[in-house]
Amino acid sequence: MPELHRLATTIETWWPQIHAFLTTGITNAGSEGTNRVIKTVARDAYGFRNPENSGYAPAPPPPTATADTSTPLNFEEPSSARACTGSGR
Repeated sequence: MPELHRLATTIETWWPQIHAFLTTGITNAGSEGTNRVIKTVARDAYGFRNPENSGYAPAPPPPTATADTSTPLNFEEPSSARACTGSGR
């Protein structure tokens, strides 16, 4: 089976590192994880150093007109709500 042969080749290639982990329990996973985060942040930031190159249009200006508050508030119940509450109790 080609998959099994490839696995055996990979284990044989990495055997000194695997054996070191099995005997000492020491791993470099923490430093590898930190390096991955640093590289990811650098890649994410790489294209956004220039606002002109970011690909985003500038935000539109905020509206200058104030909201219309001249509409009165209506606190009366709708007629359909009054019809439903009168019966059944």
